[in-house]
Amino acid sequence: MLRNHAVATIAAVGLAVATMLAMPAHGRTSGWHDTFSPSLPYLDGPHQVGARRKLLTDESRRDPWAPAEPRHVMVDVHYPATAGSMSLEHYYLSNAATELGVLQWAPDREKQFGLVPDEVNWLFRTHGHEWAPIADGRYPVVLLSAGPGRRRTDWRSLAEELAGQGYVVVSVDHSYDSAVVELFPTRRVVSPADATTNVSAAVADDNRARDLRYVATHLADVDADVARVADLSRIGFVGWVGLGTRASRILTAMPGVRAIAAIGAVPDGARGDSSTPLLVLAPRSTRIPSVPGAWRVVTMDGTTECGLTDDGIVLAEIAKAYPRTAAAVEREIGTVPAGNAVHRYVRAFLDLQLRGLSDGAFEARPPAGITVSR
Repeated sequence: MLRNHAVATIAAVGLAVATMLAMPAHGRTSGWHDTFSPSLPYLDGPHQVGARRKLLTDESRRDPWAPAEPRHVMVDVHYPATAGSMSLEHYYLSNAATELGVLQWAPDREKQFGLVPDEVNWLFRTHGHEWAPIADGRYPVVLLSAGPGRRRTDWRSLAEELAGQGYVVVSVDHSYDSAVVELFPTRRVVSPADATTNVSAAVADDNRARDLRYVATHLADVDADVARVADLSRIGFVGWVGLGTRASRILTAMPGVRAIAAIGAVPDGARGDSSTPLLVLAPRSTRIPSVPGAWRVVTMDGTTECGLTDDGIVLAEIAKAYPRTAAAVEREIGTVPAGNAVHRYVRAFLDLQLRGLSDGAFEARPPAGITVSR
């Protein structure tokens, strides 16, 4: 068994090395003509950041979008890594051999913003390091959930920031519901267009919650080394977690769940367990119903749901590099970058609820254009 694990690890590292050699370095465009490489915010945490990925298969469930097959869930894991030499760089949108997914996704995205192929390097380097050694310790666990039509990379910068601060962060793609998912290492790419059955929003939210529960309860299947340092008595859910009544009950019934941060997915209706602290982050333009038991609601002027993700960071840089894209970018992410605010409030919320630490973010006067209410 150990031999099989070692062979699998060597194979994964080999694929990562091969892909690394094919990709341009962050900030360098030699060989890529005048390709622009965006960047993610600088990390100031005490830890280096490691990254791994895994395809999970829940044999106990049929996939509601493709009932002929079991449910497949693709995840990334970011975690505190030991300091030292880390040669395997981590790339945005894709990990190791997942360039097929980007090739399927990128053309429509480039057309939307008036870009031509190779003007933007979507596989730019981030701050993570593939398969870096895990730092000893016990760390709270955060599950990041991609929203409908989004990808698990949409909060890559948030995942890396939290990992650098001492969290194990598992980012989840929901097959057929996320924009495009490559089921690494099978090389199979699935998108909503590949679904064989239509699924209602309620069923999709319920399924997303079941995906998250499965990942949390099978963390050892994701990576045994990561599971060793993960403290499952301190779990937080972040992102589009589908907070309808049924989905909420699935999540809050899990042992160890102490915090839920809903980004863009404004809860609608009664929550399954209103005693679990809930943070809601949404654009000011979003209709926000009464949220039973919400701990805080943070609303932001001049942004969109898309602007709350890494798109608000990456697309703003692209608009500066290619001014002709500015109007299309503004329609997508709004006029006010929201990435820093999302990071600030999510991190402060998780630190308070999972670690008992307060940096005063929720007591301080919020920046202009942001409202924090109970």
